[in-house]
This record gives sequence, C-alpha cells and structure tokens, in this order.
Amino acid sequence: MVFAVNPGNNFAAFQAAAKGSTASASTTAAATSTAAAAAPTTSSSTDHTVVVGGPGLLSYNPSNITAQVGDTVTFQFMQKNHTVTASSFADPCRALSLTSTTGQVGFDSGL
Repeated sequence: MVFAVNPGNNFAAFQAAAKGSTASASTTAAATSTAAAAAPTTSSSTDHTVVVGGPGLLSYNPSNITAQVGDTVTFQFMQKNHTVTASSFADPCRALSLTSTTGQVGFDSGL
C-alpha cells in the first residue's frame, strides 16, 4: 500500500518505486488529477482524513493528498496490523530514519 502527502506530479513514480516497477503516463495523469482535487480551497487549516484498509482492501483512501502548513492528516485504521511510516520518494519502502542523509527522523505509527 502506498500513500503520499504533497507528491505533486511525482506520486506515480513514488508508487512505482514502492511496487518495484516503472510509472506509466496514464498513472501519472490520474495521480496528478487526484492531488489537485484534494487541495484545500480556504486559508484555514483542513483535517484530511485518510482511511487505511477496509473490508478486504489493502489501500489508502484517498491514496494521496495535498496539504498546506497547519493542516492535519488523520489516519483512520479499519483493520489491525497497519502502520504509517515516513519515507523518502527515492526509497518509499524503507523508514526515513534508515535512509536520510540529513538526519531526518520521520515518524512511525508503531504497528
């Protein structure tokens, strides 16, 4: 499962890297459209709710968002044994703390 905050036009490449494949042009267009649609329309903070899993699903809904400084991202876990871990676009399947060359720690929800 792959999720990104503020991926811009890079979500398809990020998702492809996580899957160990290459991104297609149609996937890039769809991801760009989704990210643009999720952009907040007001200057006040927004709470973005992301549903993780669900009945028989291994997915995030939505799969990516565009958040502004001050926004909150709330992950709603629908099944057990899911985790949210910060990573880099260059290495999406490894914790940021293991791959950072600048000392970034990131976060891990702990499951």
